[in-house]
Amino acid sequence: MTRQQARRRKEENVETVARRGRDRKKGRREKEQAVAGVVISIEPYKLKLKRRMIVLCASAIARQSTRRSDVAATVATRTQNDELAKTNTHWQRGTLNTVR
Repeated sequence: MTRQQARRRKEENVETVARRGRDRKKGRREKEQAVAGVVISIEPYKLKLKRRMIVLCASAIARQSTRRSDVAATVATRTQNDELAKTNTHWQRGTLNTVR
């Protein structure tokens, strides 16, 4: 498997991993889908899970975006949880650039 194929498969998996996490929780609601086909708005779950899913979102979207810091900002603001948005502000300072 070439690197490109591996990367493509990884991108496909991003969404399924997030969905698997949602399915495990009871009373899950369907989440909004971004254009990238990635879950962005994540409401009622534990902070740990939320963070993991947001990292997945951000990395997947960042792959398709040249303006990565904007993406980070959107991910942080689209999450309705203010506390979570605060914890993620360091993304706006360019840490997200490492994600490819």
